Amino acid sequence: LENSIITTNQGGRQAKQTTVNPNWAAVAVKLLADAGVQEGDLVAVTVSGSFPALNLAVYSAIEALGADAVIIASASSSQWGANVPELAWLDMERELRRAGVISLKSVYASIGGIEDRGVGMPREGIQSLRESIQRAGIPLLEPANYQEAVANRIAIFREYSAERHYQAFVNVGGGATIVGPPGIDDLFRSGLQHDAPARAFAVDTVMGYFLQENIPGIHFSGVKNM
Repeated sequence: LENSIITTNQGGRQAKQTTVNPNWAAVAVKLLADAGVQEGDLVAVTVSGSFPALNLAVYSAIEALGADAVIIASASSSQWGANVPELAWLDMERELRRAGVISLKSVYASIGGIEDRGVGMPREGIQSLRESIQRAGIPLLEPANYQEAVANRIAIFREYSAERHYQAFVNVGGGATIVGPPGIDDLFRSGLQHDAPARAFAVDTVMGYFLQENIPGIHFSGVKNM
């Protein structure tokens, strides 16, 4: 939909339509392979409802490579994404798993949007997203502010790694907690990266954390350019 009660911000319809091409799964395989991901490796992943087709492409690529993933999701979506109430991304993920299309499952989910907690969204939209997370049987992340939202995600990735090393970090979309607020987010380029300009690390972000740990980041954003 162009807009709904679970829509967070603007999104380009053409970019969303572009991602429906199944060849994006091959792009994801190539980027993961270029990052050094092999069978049995562990990958950290963040997704939202903004690009459901890219989410599916990334899940499919990880499974095709035989890698393992720890996934944290944001339930909401920008325009033209998985923003239909009762069929948000976590509903899609659940149904795809039930149908045997994928086996991966998010370990935690947040509302998403501003500060990762839906600031400015209508109350009924936040409630709808809470219900989608409940239907998925996934624990809800409820940060008090931006800093806590970033810290929570990093802590969960550390906890779920069980002392294993992450071979790569993959993000789909432009979540502020992942790549920072405007002015910072565009310093993390699309595709595979091993570093970023110094100013990119002025604000705590999940992408910044992984890059500083010398873990390559794969950023599915700026779809038209990709």
